[in-house]
Amino acid sequence: MTHSRSKPTPSKIRLEEADDTVLSSLQEFIAEHHIDLSDSLEFRRVPGRGLGIYSTADLTSGERIMHVPSSALVTVASVPSRFASKDMKSKLPVHVLLAAYIAFGMTKAKEQELQPWMATWPKLYEFIDSMCVFWPERTRKPITLRNGEAVENAEIRRDDKNSTSDRAINFQPVPQNLTGTWHRSKEGTPSFEATKSKVLDVQLAKFQKHIFLASEHFPSHLSTSTSLQNASPGLTRFIHAWALVNTRCFYHLAPGKRAPKDSSEAMALVPVMDLFNHTNIPNCKTCYDRKGFYINAGQDIPAGQELLLSYGAHGNDVLWTEYGFIMDANGDDSVAGFDEVVLKGLTTAEREILQDAGYLGKYTLTAEGFCWRSEIVSWLGVLSKTQWFRFLDGTLTPETADRLHLEKLRTMAVKRRKGNDAAIAQGDNAMPSAKAREKQIHWVAQLKAQAEVTLEGLAILSEAAADKDMLDIFADAEDGLMAHGSTGIPMHEVRRSQAKHRLGMCLRRWTQLLETCNVAMQNLR
Repeated sequence: MTHSRSKPTPSKIRLEEADDTVLSSLQEFIAEHHIDLSDSLEFRRVPGRGLGIYSTADLTSGERIMHVPSSALVTVASVPSRFASKDMKSKLPVHVLLAAYIAFGMTKAKEQELQPWMATWPKLYEFIDSMCVFWPERTRKPITLRNGEAVENAEIRRDDKNSTSDRAINFQPVPQNLTGTWHRSKEGTPSFEATKSKVLDVQLAKFQKHIFLASEHFPSHLSTSTSLQNASPGLTRFIHAWALVNTRCFYHLAPGKRAPKDSSEAMALVPVMDLFNHTNIPNCKTCYDRKGFYINAGQDIPAGQELLLSYGAHGNDVLWTEYGFIMDANGDDSVAGFDEVVLKGLTTAEREILQDAGYLGKYTLTAEGFCWRSEIVSWLGVLSKTQWFRFLDGTLTPETADRLHLEKLRTMAVKRRKGNDAAIAQGDNAMPSAKAREKQIHWVAQLKAQAEVTLEGLAILSEAAADKDMLDIFADAEDGLMAHGSTGIPMHEVRRSQAKHRLGMCLRRWTQLLETCNVAMQNLR
């Protein structure tokens, strides 16, 4: 095992672009803050993903790649008492405190010291464009297209649903597994009642609460308004800092401190280490101790490969909501948030049974099929209550349930007397496992149908003829864009670019959801 423990010098840190002033300044920052890097690293601009870190020589598994000393970290301890008293620190979430400190708590000298690192951070408009928590509310609400144009749901006539020449398409751009509900009314239009356990709903509530707390404790810097369109300069700075903390912090527990129940209360910004990009199959590992944070090669890494960390076992819904990106190949991805689809049609008594057993809600679907929680629901009503509880505790398997049912059918056939007993109903001949599977196929079919309709609607919005509707639904107002730092080109072009980017992310995610449903359906059948 080899380590590079010497103090880095500008000549040791290779840059892909020699004239990149941001990266050149970063070299000096790294040296001044005693951040220890392997000689075999290179910073590169990665299209669509900002900066990335690559190996310039073969790395051996376990080899030390980086060490960021504790003195370079930005934590709660970094926030001076002149800005936030000890009492205030105990009341505010760490996320709020760090964001407020970055936004308007640093001295000019501190800002100047950290500027080379801060220059690598994404701009506010980059967060606004990609993180759906900042998108207009209308992207999370039902949209109806009739003959290719957006209309209000109330304008849809009752005979539209039976008309092929005047067809209405109902969908929601941001998937229901992030926010909203999959339920549909009898008229065929979606019903989007809030489901607060969904990832985007939770994030929105957190964001709004944090703005309220910040405005309450720092009233001279920002107001209580959460509007991104009419944000004050102070609120704009706080929102930018909030997004930075949300996307770039590492879990960190100060020496001697007990781990909090909420992991977001143990966070630190780690300079330069935040430039490592995410994958669900990382080739590097991170850890920390009293002396700071470390990154080691998690495997042998050939020269020219990007060095990647895992931000956690996150599906694309979490990555999109928390970080503003979606992965093409994500082994941790799934379809979630469709509890109402699974629970629809269950009696109150059946829901109470699931509640008491701890299996009410939190259902997920992968390409391999439904999670065990969903499996449990599919067998409810198929088995007797006693058998279902045996199935729950593992003493009754699907194979055993089918065998017992077959034996029951044979016994009934033997006892049946010709012309005296009624024939056994055809439905009773089906094996329990087949009945449970049919329920699951029905659930997938509902999810699949909505994905297909939504992709059709999004495709219409992406056409040139629907340009106005696309802008109305996906783009921010010009005043808001200017407040976010979008300048230099005509605002109508900025709005169009933003709308296309957001619509593209929705298209990409819905395509992934449909692909998952298609593969799951094949496996179930």
